[in-house]
Amino acid sequence: MYGGYHWIASGSQGVVTPTGTIVLSALAVILGMQFLLGFIGADVASVPARPIHKKNRNTVDAG
Repeated sequence: MYGGYHWIASGSQGVVTPTGTIVLSALAVILGMQFLLGFIGADVASVPARPIHKKNRNTVDAG
C-alpha cells in the first residue's frame, strides 16, 4: 500500500520515485515471503514421533 501510493503519486507528478521508497516496499514483500516459507517448512518438518490416538484393533494394518 505504501509503495503503491507513492509510486502512483510520483508518477502523476512526473517525478522519479525515491529508491528508499522502492526498497522499503520490496523489503516488506521479501520478509513476508520468507516468514511464510519458514512457517511452511517448520510445519512440514514437524512429524509427530508418537501417534496421539490409540490403535484400533478392528482394522487391518496396511503397512
